[in-house]
This record gives sequence, C-alpha cells and structure tokens, in this order.
Amino acid sequence: MYTIMIADDNIQSRKVLASKLAGEYNIVFADNGMQAIDIMNNSSLVCILMNFEITGINGFEVLDFMKSRGYYEYIPVILICSSNDRAYIKKGYEAGIADKIHRPFNNIIIKKRINNVVRLYLQKKQLLDNNTNMKNALDKVNNALKSRTTFLNSMSHDIRTPMLTIIGMAELAKDNLENNKSKAIQCLDRAAIASDHLIKLINDILDMSRIDNNKMLFHLEKCCLSDVVTEAITIVQQQIKQKGVLLSLNTKDVVHENIMTDTTRLKQVIINLLGTFIKNVKDDEMLSLEITECESAKALFARYHFKFREVVSDDFEFIPLMNSKVDVINKEYLPIYITKYIVEKMEGSIHVSAPEKSILQIDVFVNLRIDESAEKNEVFFDGINVLVADDSKEITSSIANYLSNIGINVVQENDAYAAIETCKREAEKNRYFDIIIADVVMDYMSGFSLAQKIRDISKNHSKVFIMSAYDINDMAEDKERYLIDGLVTKPVFASNLMKILDNVYMINTEEEHYQKKKKFSDKKVLVVDDNAVNRMIACDMLEDIDIKADEAFDGMNAVEIITNSGENAYDIIFMDIKMPGIDGYETTKMIRKCGLEYALKVPIVAMSAETYDIEKFKESEMNYYLVKPTEFEALCNTVSQIFKG
Repeated sequence: MYTIMIADDNIQSRKVLASKLAGEYNIVFADNGMQAIDIMNNSSLVCILMNFEITGINGFEVLDFMKSRGYYEYIPVILICSSNDRAYIKKGYEAGIADKIHRPFNNIIIKKRINNVVRLYLQKKQLLDNNTNMKNALDKVNNALKSRTTFLNSMSHDIRTPMLTIIGMAELAKDNLENNKSKAIQCLDRAAIASDHLIKLINDILDMSRIDNNKMLFHLEKCCLSDVVTEAITIVQQQIKQKGVLLSLNTKDVVHENIMTDTTRLKQVIINLLGTFIKNVKDDEMLSLEITECESAKALFARYHFKFREVVSDDFEFIPLMNSKVDVINKEYLPIYITKYIVEKMEGSIHVSAPEKSILQIDVFVNLRIDESAEKNEVFFDGINVLVADDSKEITSSIANYLSNIGINVVQENDAYAAIETCKREAEKNRYFDIIIADVVMDYMSGFSLAQKIRDISKNHSKVFIMSAYDINDMAEDKERYLIDGLVTKPVFASNLMKILDNVYMINTEEEHYQKKKKFSDKKVLVVDDNAVNRMIACDMLEDIDIKADEAFDGMNAVEIITNSGENAYDIIFMDIKMPGIDGYETTKMIRKCGLEYALKVPIVAMSAETYDIEKFKESEMNYYLVKPTEFEALCNTVSQIFKG
C-alpha cells in the first residue's frame, strides 16, 4: 500500500482527509513544516497533501527544500486551501504543486484528483528509474569495452613477446644446427618454453571468451588425482626454478585417488593458483600445498580440500579480488578470475584469508565423483619395516598413516641425524629397515648424503627412495651416483607408495599396469583437418602408440575416403570442427548417413581450439572432444578410454 503524507496543523482537516482515504493509502501526519521534512527523510511517499499556511516552516519553504534535494523533487504536492484566492493558488503552481483541493472536501473530487496525481507520479518514477537503469547499463558496457580494449592491447603485446622469442630462437637453432648442436638444442629448449607461455596466454583469452558467453564446457572423465596433481606441478616447475621457490607439498587422508572429473579444468585450477603464488611469494619463504580428502554429503562423492599458503610482502593486495565481483579485467589476475569461475562451475567454493600478517591462504573445496570401477581390494603387508625421514611432521605422519593401515611397521624421523642414529641402533641389533624414504632437502644434510650414510650402516640391506617437491628429472645423475633405488614426486599419494612397494616386492599392481603406455598396433584411424601441419602432428602422436593413421584434407574428402573404404575401415575418426566448406558437424552427419553400418557407431572425436556448440555436437552424434593444440597425454587418454570401453 502506497504512503501519503497529510501536512496540516488543522486536526479536524487531517481527520476528515484520512477518513476519506482510509483503506486505499497508508496515511502519515505532520502538523508543522519541520515534521513534514523529517517524515520525508524517513518514509517513501507517493504524494503530499499540504496546507501551505502550516505553522513553523510554511509549505512554500518545504517545496524549496524538496527542490534543493533532487531525490524529493518529483514527489507530487497537492495544495490544501480554504478559498479560491487566485493569487495564492497561482503562487502555489509557480512553486511546483501538482494540484489543489478545497475545503470543505468533496469525497469524489478528492479521490479522483489524488489518484490521478499518484498514477502520474508512479508512471514518471518508472520512466526515471528506467532511464537511470539504462544509463547505468550503458556506463557499465562502456567501461567494460574500455577495459576490454585496454586488456586486449596489453595481451597483444604480451603475445608478441614469446612469438618473437620463438622466431629468434628457431633462427639461431637453424644457424647452429651443424656446427654447434648443443647451442641449437639450448635455443630449441628456450623456444619450447616461450611456446608454452604463448599457449597459456592464448588459452586464457579463449577461456575469457567462453566465460563471457557462458560456454565453458566440462567433460567428465576417469582419472587419477595423483596424476593430475603431479602433471600440474610439473608444468610450473620451470617457474619454480626461475624464482627459486621453497616448496612444501603434502597429502592428508586421501583415500580415493581414482575419480571422475574434467581433468583439464582441475589441472588448470592447480596450475593457475600455483603460478600466482609462485609469482608473489616473498623471497626465501615457503609456498605450501596440502590436499586433504574429507567426507562428502553427496553419495559416491569425496570432498577434496586444496590448501595453498605462502608468505607475501606487506603491500600485497589480493584478497579484495576474490571477495568481490570483478568488473574490470586485470591481466595480472586473469588466471585467478578464470579459476574462480571454474571452481564455482564445478559446484565447489574458493576462499581467501590472511590467518596471520603477511600470510596469504586460499582454500579450494570441490566434490569429485569416486570412480568405483577402479576401486581395488586393499593390499596388506606383514613384517616390512620402513623409515620415513622428512623435516615436516605432517608429511611423515601422512605417509606413516597410509603404510600403517596396510600392515607396515613405520618409524618417523624429522631430522637427518636422528634418522642415522635410528639406523645405527637397529644395525647394532642386526636389524635393518627394508625401505628408507627420505626427503631430498633436509636441515643440515641432503637426502642423497643421508642415503649414502644409511647404505654404509645397513650394508646395502635397505632400499632407499628419495622424495622431492622439485623436478626429479634434474636428479638423474645424483640418483646414479648415490645408488638410489627410486625417486618419488611430492605430494606423496598412496599410489606413489604402492609403486615403491611394487619396485621392491614386484607386486605389479593393476594400477601400475593401467599407467603403462598402451600399444594399439591393430588399430587404424582417420584424421580430418584442413591444416596439413595439424594432421602431421596428430599422425606423429598416433604413430608413437602404434596406431596407423590416414589423412583427409577437408570434410568432403573425409566422406569420400570413408565411403570408398568399406565396412570397419577405421576404429576412430578425429574430426576438426572448423573447416572450409562443410564443417566438422556437417561432415559427421554425412558420415553417419553414408550407408555403411559401422559408420553409425564409429567413435568420432571433435578437435577444436575454440569452444564448441554443445547442441551441434549432440545433434551430429559426435562422441568425444579434444582441445587444440592437443597434448600427447590427452590424446592417449582418449584413445585408451575408447578402446577400453
């Protein structure tokens, strides 16, 4: 119900007006000008009935006040008058009244005039609100366009930098190929680093476009969480080396590693957050990532907590970005903006906090479906003794918990010298640890030096494994020199520990077999792409896993090849979506209708550097999707999934 104010110092007049308007409007009263102004400040009014001869501040002064405050300017005022004094009424209209009513009050006239004034006011208010909303929307669009232009100009400069590096390094490599091969290889390595950076920039821009159009798609696939995390950390190892970051990686209570999720997107979340943390970590301070499995409220799901934590400089400003809506794209925070979107689309949550001064912590929670088909019966061991040595009690405790649960006797040490003394005491009793697992970086002594001393004590009875949060490929020479039995990447999952046990006791777990490269020498595929370089790369990758590949240079060529090849000619068709003439969607439809029985069900894998149209994807009966440029691992996973299923 709309509210009307009756401002009149005549009590009888107020009562009469209120009785005539009762039931149609909510009525508030003012018996002087100041009270009328006070009510205006605290009420939402659609009309004011005012005696301009009211005591105190008169009606004309109240109108002046309303005009001086723009937000009251349009509230209609109806003059209450006792006579037909034309000069007085004229003065009222000049002051800005909307209408007038006379005493004694006529019920029909009063209601008609007040209702008309209120109706016109509400219409005018709606128009003003619409204009304001349109102006705000236009300002927002203009600001967004300005920000996007600035963003694209900046990104175009960022893209040129690695492109020039690639071109320059390629030329240098070509010049040194015959006379200085080591120099040529060094140039190609630098070009590879620049190309990785370039792909990252392009992917970020494409993701922004997908977010703007709400077309970022998610593909559920089977994967192993430890592989996803390890691959993500491997990708940022170059940044870790360049910055000299101290890294701590750990898992806690992770029982279910085999999950179903969008592997690429989950990996992207980890890479983006690690990359941002690496960029902003304070010199000589630690960056840590801990992954914990928690109970999920959803059946057949597990809840995973990824906790990122580091020390940053005192002037670092990051928290406001995550806790507020981002209207302006800052290229520095683009990976985080994309990460926030991905996590929320995965029905997860992301939280930023500063638990202590100069400490930045980001907590990501996601519910991931458990892959029940990969769940195995627990292996149980008896009589095996393991020593775990790491400066971090959390890491030794996590490893010990898992090993203890499968029957292994575990001793934890958080100091290298304490580990040596423990080995000495056991050796004096003619007892030796079967397996030693030690961190590569410990206070006062490296893991390799510790391994050498333990080997001397144990007389080579113990198998020694070194674990590291850093790139284990850089430790190959030390592994040979110190006779290390194996290197383990942190964070250490149960599957990593099972591989250690498999290495020692030849368990040959199903998990290990599943991870080995598969060969498909009896399979044949067709690669359809209008770009010859793309076809060559795809065919080379397929050749690496013993798959024979034929090529088609466009959609019509593909239909012709399939039609002429007869039944069961191909086990998979890799289809570029964006081709001249007929695109991948139309080509797929034509293949499905070409008359061959197998063409109705042959797996067709869409390949595109851009987001694809889900409706066309379904309509054309495509089966799988790969992002360009296609990574070898992603291609292998898709092929394995097709032939396994």
